[in-house]
Amino acid sequence: RSSPSTVSRPLRIYADGVFDLFHFGHVEYLYQIKESFPSAPSLQEVIPDAEVLRYKGALPVLTAEERARSLKGTRLVDEVIDGVPFHPSIPLLDSQQFDLCAHDSTPYPAPGVEDVYEGFKRADRFLETRRAEGICTTDLINRIIRHYITYSTRSGATGEDFVLARKDQLV
Repeated sequence: RSSPSTVSRPLRIYADGVFDLFHFGHVEYLYQIKESFPSAPSLQEVIPDAEVLRYKGALPVLTAEERARSLKGTRLVDEVIDGVPFHPSIPLLDSQQFDLCAHDSTPYPAPGVEDVYEGFKRADRFLETRRAEGICTTDLINRIIRHYITYSTRSGATGEDFVLARKDQLV
């Protein structure tokens, strides 16, 4: 199934992600998909906020709509799908006529499963990508927090002082 010649219609590639605080790691992921099958439409799914909260324990910084708009703004994405579950499945891909699921090879455990992508790998419907080195959304969020703490400590301002001084900018 991973060969374009075995599909009688244009190959469709499913690429999932939260895509919060869209950064160069996301762009590299999308480039890898486009480079693998340049003529295939690249379809990204944006995981709904409630699903992110359920599986990651925190809401994304950007809303699902903002994350979808960020993806739609790049020429690497042909279509954005929303409202899908956090963990993809072969029945989901089949129902939407996707041929491959693109993701890095790191096992992603879920309740009762060692790797949610194992079924795609066994079915030869997995397009392996590489994670970008040196960047991830969690690192960006931690960097923002560290910079905030550094600023607050250096200026002698409390968190409340910082927010109050910028309340017009934050509204």
